[in-house]
Amino acid sequence: MFSTILNIEERRESHIASYVCLTVCFEVLQLGGTILLCRIFPKVKPPCTYSLLSLRAQIAALKMSMVLQGSEMLADASIVPAFIRMCGATFGHGCAMGLQAQV
Repeated sequence: MFSTILNIEERRESHIASYVCLTVCFEVLQLGGTILLCRIFPKVKPPCTYSLLSLRAQIAALKMSMVLQGSEMLADASIVPAFIRMCGATFGHGCAMGLQAQV
């Protein structure tokens, strides 16, 4: 009786560990996919004067949505600027996104 209770506890711990491992792997793959797609899709230079129905505007909206979702998933303010840089954005002088956005 006591040994079966221990086996149940060990199985539960192994299921929790595998769930955590799968969750971390999924998030890493999702962030990597976001970085890869943002690098592959064409860049949109400001000022954007595209029609909302154009393909370039749709690509820009998709890229912004994916980066926003990834930065919300990271939930750590110190990692988000590095993630946005890996996606292809630049900060500082001459950019649409200033240094205040990364702070």
